[in-house]
Amino acid sequence: MISRLSLVRINGLRAHKARLAALSAYGYQAVAALGLILVVSRLLPPAEYATYSLVMATAQLAALGAFDWVRFAATRFYPGVGEDAERREKATLAASFLSMAGLGFLAALICLALGVPADITIGGATIAAAQGGTDLQLTMARCRGGFSLFARTQLVRATLLSVGGIGGALLTGTALGAMMGVIGGYVLTIGFVALTDRMLLQTDLKSASPLSLRSYARYGFPAAGASVVHLGSTVALRYAVSAFASPALVPGMLLAIDLVQRPFALAVTALNDVIYPSVVAAHDRGDTRGERTALQALYSLELGGILALSLMLIGFSGIISEYAAGASLRSAFHAALPLTAVLMGLRITLTAVVATPFHLATHSRALAAIAATDFLTTSGALLVAGSLFDVHSEKLLIAPICAILLTIALSQVLRLRRA
Repeated sequence: MISRLSLVRINGLRAHKARLAALSAYGYQAVAALGLILVVSRLLPPAEYATYSLVMATAQLAALGAFDWVRFAATRFYPGVGEDAERREKATLAASFLSMAGLGFLAALICLALGVPADITIGGATIAAAQGGTDLQLTMARCRGGFSLFARTQLVRATLLSVGGIGGALLTGTALGAMMGVIGGYVLTIGFVALTDRMLLQTDLKSASPLSLRSYARYGFPAAGASVVHLGSTVALRYAVSAFASPALVPGMLLAIDLVQRPFALAVTALNDVIYPSVVAAHDRGDTRGERTALQALYSLELGGILALSLMLIGFSGIISEYAAGASLRSAFHAALPLTAVLMGLRITLTAVVATPFHLATHSRALAAIAATDFLTTSGALLVAGSLFDVHSEKLLIAPICAILLTIALSQVLRLRRA
């Protein structure tokens, strides 16, 4: 017979394998998304691809604005709850999503009445709602420890979206065809979820709690807003590079920013999404020791990964430049790569690592203050470096590096004051 200790070890091994599968699913999703962009951009005529890109970007922005607060609330309030509370929180999350989806489609109908093309309004709204809904399902799956379900759904969604988008572009040669293929991929993904996620199908919307909804809104809206403001800092960085750097250097520097940002975001997001639910569960149980242990594991993996990735990008900058940049961009890309690696490493440290205690304590005002400080210091430092000191080379990136270091220091002062 199998002893209790052996069963514990077997269950622990299965849990570790499920977490590894979830991490692998993130990598697969990134590769599939990149492949979809590259292939569709070659299958569609330039004007059609421009339309496709515009609609997809608008849909992603709409999904972020409408549903990201619900995802933040799920990440913070759903892990580790009891059976009765789980039913209540699940119903409240579902009701929140459906309400926002209804408002989104109402806004799409208004845009349609104002003369906006139907493929942009209805297609964009459908993609935004499908992305928001499947993102929420994936978040709830990993928050309740269903990493195997999370990994399978992530793999299926990434595959179906890529196949659907490429197939639609190949068959029709139009932006509408590619979008319909993506929508078809989402429909099949939702069908897969309906067959595999039984807990989600057992949701009773009558169990939704107005009190929980108020808690979600108090935390979720500022947290999502802070995320958007942090994103604005990276947009300001791109505009500053375009405005102040020498014209010959701008494309290479922007390419460095675009390419370097992705691996940092992917690695840290994957680690955070897999480990953070256990931190939340321990915190809400009052398990101080378990919370500290989980936080130490999360911080060590995140900071170790950031440091290793930064050193790799700096150490192999020559080789990376040879393969990642074309001949016309290679010199500027290579010159900007080391500073860009430091900058993006610090940026993900601020937005993911430093922000964790504030998310855990649901200090939404502190999150908003940190995001505002990040945007103001980054924009101000770039403006001073470019306008007053006439910095027009890759050394312009030193300004936002100093700004982020200042923001990290101020956020630690704020954390100690709240402790």
